[in-house]
Amino acid sequence: MIPLSASDFASHLLNNAGRVHNGAKAIEVRPDQGFHALWEASGLSGAEFADEVASYCGLQRLGLRELLAARALVDKLSRRFLREMNIFPYELSDGGYGLAVADPSNSVAIEAAKIVLGETLAITIASFEDVTTALDRRLGGEK
Repeated sequence: MIPLSASDFASHLLNNAGRVHNGAKAIEVRPDQGFHALWEASGLSGAEFADEVASYCGLQRLGLRELLAARALVDKLSRRFLREMNIFPYELSDGGYGLAVADPSNSVAIEAAKIVLGETLAITIASFEDVTTALDRRLGGEK
């Protein structure tokens, strides 16, 4: 599990000058909100936000090109779950499994994927937009 909350990451963004583009002196994120609300409040592009998350968490960052090149494992979890949780499971080059997430604090999604794909699941970071696009392409736009 990645020990990270949206409020902790909001503090990180605000304490690192220049990372928040909307000029905010504070970003309020309710405990029930996740990284999507924080991204919207930050004023950062999806790619910039994902870069910050990956750097902060010390996790690999995947872009859309890498997601689309990977062998998708979207048949392992329900379409609805993948879309609602905004996660993208894929096969690693060594045969292991990876999970691209935009919100690393989403423990429900990560734990569910570990139950299905295995505890050694490699967690990577992608932007919300890239995960959505990769899911749309792999699931054929079906909801």
